[in-house]
Amino acid sequence: MIGTLLFVIAIVYIVQYFLLTVGLRRADSISSDKSYEPFVSVIVAARNEQEHIGECVSSLLHLEYPREKLEIIVVNDGSTDSTGAILASYLPNPLLTIADTSAAPGNLRGKTNAVATGISRARGEIIMLADADCTVQPTWVRETVQYFTPSTGVVGGFTLLTSRRIFEGIQSLDWLFLFGISSSTAGWGAPLTVIGNN
Repeated sequence: MIGTLLFVIAIVYIVQYFLLTVGLRRADSISSDKSYEPFVSVIVAARNEQEHIGECVSSLLHLEYPREKLEIIVVNDGSTDSTGAILASYLPNPLLTIADTSAAPGNLRGKTNAVATGISRARGEIIMLADADCTVQPTWVRETVQYFTPSTGVVGGFTLLTSRRIFEGIQSLDWLFLFGISSSTAGWGAPLTVIGNN
C-alpha cells in the first residue's frame, strides 16, 4: 500500500515537474519586438509611503526610455505622513505628475481609486503600474513593452523581494516559486494571475 502511494506521488511529481519546466521554456520563448517604443504612462499609487516613495520615484526617473515617450504619474492617496512633501520635492520635472485622489462614485476606494485617478490622467498607449514601495531597473519599461503585440492585452512582470532576515528569505523563496508557477501557466496559454506592482 505505501509502495503504491509513493509510486503515485513520484509520478505526479514527475508530471508536475515536466509541465512546469516546459511551461517556463515556452514562456521564455515568447517573441518580442525590441524596436517597439510606444508612449508609456507609469502609474504609482501611494498612501503613507514616506519610507519608500523617494527611492521609488528616483528609480522611475532613471528609466532608460525616450523622455518624449514617457510620463510618470504618482497618485497621493490621502497620505497623512510626509509622502506629499517628498513627492513635491521632485517637482518641477517634465516627466513627473503628482495627482491627489478625490471621492469617487461606486466601488472605487483605496488603491483602486488611486489607480483609476492615474489612468484618467494618462496619455500613454501602454499603462504600466508600480507600487510605491518598489524600485525598478532602468530597463524596466523597455523590456516590458517589447512583449506587447496587437493581440496582447496584459503583460505581467516578475518581481523579486528584498530579504534582510531569514523569515523574509523564506517568503522570497515562496514568492519566487509562485511566480514560477504563474510564468509556467502563461507559457501554456493559461495565465493564472499578474500582480499590481509590475
